[in-house]
Amino acid sequence: PYFRVYNPCSQSERHDSEAMYIKRFLPELEPMSPREIHDPDRMNPDAREAAGYPPPIVDLKHTRQRAIDAFRALRG
Repeated sequence: PYFRVYNPCSQSERHDSEAMYIKRFLPELEPMSPREIHDPDRMNPDAREAAGYPPPIVDLKHTRQRAIDAFRALRG
């Protein structure tokens, strides 16, 4: 079976290019560029800390691979 593992950063960038939705609910990110908002790894570390934006909870590359491996294991 075919499956997709979506990347939340690229999806937010594709569907909310100006980060309007994110800024609505996280007004502390207002001064940051949409590029930084869509991929927090691009954020200036000082600006990130000043905004109170937490570090990532998961590594997207690692968790993507785990999901792919789990789906493969289901197929047998």
